[in-house]
Amino acid sequence: MLDLQLIFMSLTRQVAQNTIIQAIGKIGGTALGAIAAFFLFRYLGDYHYGEYTTIMVYMQIFGILIDLGLFIVMIKNISETRTHEETNKLVNNIFTFRLVTGLGFLITAIIISWFIPSYNLIIRWGIAIASIDYLFLTLSQILMAVYQKHMAMGRVAIAEIISKLFLFGSTLSVIYIFKTSLLTVVMAVALTAVINFSILYLGALKYYRVRLAFDFDVWKKIFGQSWPMALSISLNMLYFKADTLMLGWFKPQTDVGIYGAAYKILEVIITLPAMFVGLVMPVLTRSFANHDMEKFKKVFQRSFDALCLIVLPMIAGTMVVAKPLMLLLAGDKFTVEKDALGICLQILIWAVGFIFIGTLTGYLIVILNKQKAAIKAYGFVAATALIGYFIFIPRYSYYGAAAVTVYSEAVMMLFGFYYLYKVTKIFPQFNIFFRAAFASLIMAFVLWILPSWNVLILIGIGMAVYALSIYFFKGISKQDILEITSLKNNG
Repeated sequence: MLDLQLIFMSLTRQVAQNTIIQAIGKIGGTALGAIAAFFLFRYLGDYHYGEYTTIMVYMQIFGILIDLGLFIVMIKNISETRTHEETNKLVNNIFTFRLVTGLGFLITAIIISWFIPSYNLIIRWGIAIASIDYLFLTLSQILMAVYQKHMAMGRVAIAEIISKLFLFGSTLSVIYIFKTSLLTVVMAVALTAVINFSILYLGALKYYRVRLAFDFDVWKKIFGQSWPMALSISLNMLYFKADTLMLGWFKPQTDVGIYGAAYKILEVIITLPAMFVGLVMPVLTRSFANHDMEKFKKVFQRSFDALCLIVLPMIAGTMVVAKPLMLLLAGDKFTVEKDALGICLQILIWAVGFIFIGTLTGYLIVILNKQKAAIKAYGFVAATALIGYFIFIPRYSYYGAAAVTVYSEAVMMLFGFYYLYKVTKIFPQFNIFFRAAFASLIMAFVLWILPSWNVLILIGIGMAVYALSIYFFKGISKQDILEITSLKNNG
């Protein structure tokens, strides 16, 4: 019994350490990538940043098609294999399957881009170069499953930091030393993915002989397991990224640049709920599997409360400081449409709010085994969002795109709540939500009446006002912190 306890404690410690390491790597990499993007805002301006955004979003669509849900499938299958040889065979076949399908999708993407009338030569050649980036990114994701199985996420964190340091350094070199074109920036991004892959590949050789393998029976099994997830992910990306693509078809690249700059803030922020929910997902999964619905409900409610405490002041504060914040990040010379930068962010920050809560409900769909049922939800949102983009983008440009994005995320969040209630009869309580909302309104009012000081000073004041307000309204207390800690330890 003592040996089993020691083994369990050791495993728990390994999981915790790898989770922390992965979070550090992800946060560090995201921060470096975001800072590099802010330098690009200032260097490229609205038109050329619009071209850059078009290139990357176009490739993201095909990158999702390449994904096919293979990462999750690989984690599941290599966790079930009994021998090292069997695992090695599976790793090699999934790696090869990803390589072959990836090349097929990326070549198709390059060919299609040459037949889109609104794309100029810079965008078309940029897509060809960016295809290198997405090929190596998708191969790196497969290798990450190997490290996750062996709880060796330190190598992944190192690869993330080194590659993003290269991206940061190369971006500054392009801007301040070489002063070259947009295509050089895209090439630097592609080399970043190559560096990341190389580090992961060399490290993976410690565990498996990663080679090409063509066992078509394995390929058939892999595809059979992955297509439902691939369809859901593709529909999700369809409404999440189609806005930028369609904006580029109907409007000039300057409009894409303005929208892309504000959208970049959204992309950086929404990494937070994914990491947070990833930490509580194991507890929720075990509670549901063990039919411990009391604990499931309690952890879900605490998670919902925590996300509300974070995102509501973010929304309220952004509504006040959006314009000066965007001008600080993008620079006064980014665009002549300075008001548009702030308004786009003010609209998109509501999408951030829905994504924060929707991330939790989206993970719950997986825990509740409702992935196939959710395909209908993704299909409905994708179809209605596309209709919305066709109607509102030609009329209202980036404002229309942002508004439909908010609609899409709100509906997906509601679908998540629907499936949660349908299976568990659980619905969140809004006690903390209303307290956080009231404290956020007080913070926003204080920011609104203050003089036009530096936006960073205003953000600092806003955080302090919110912290005092939420404590005064008992939105969070020492008892809450102790209880959350207890839940984590018991999980």
